[in-house]
Amino acid sequence: AGSMAAPALPDPSECTCDPSFSGERQVSLEELAEHLTEASCWVLIRGAVWDLTPFLVDHPGGAGAILEFAGRDATAVWESLHPPE
Repeated sequence: AGSMAAPALPDPSECTCDPSFSGERQVSLEELAEHLTEASCWVLIRGAVWDLTPFLVDHPGGAGAILEFAGRDATAVWESLHPPE
């Protein structure tokens, strides 16, 4: 297994993406796994589902860096790039 570059996900406090679905409804892992394309890119971060589709075009590392983690839990990657203050 080679090392992978981790994507820079938006800070939830500054995210212009759609807000977490968690407060509105439950999203199953099966449903999350269906959203792994440029047309619909969802990730799970700290128990909240984020639609990062609008952020893909603005991501400095390119859409592929986020799409690599689309449709699944990206918490470990997120926390490695955004350690608690």
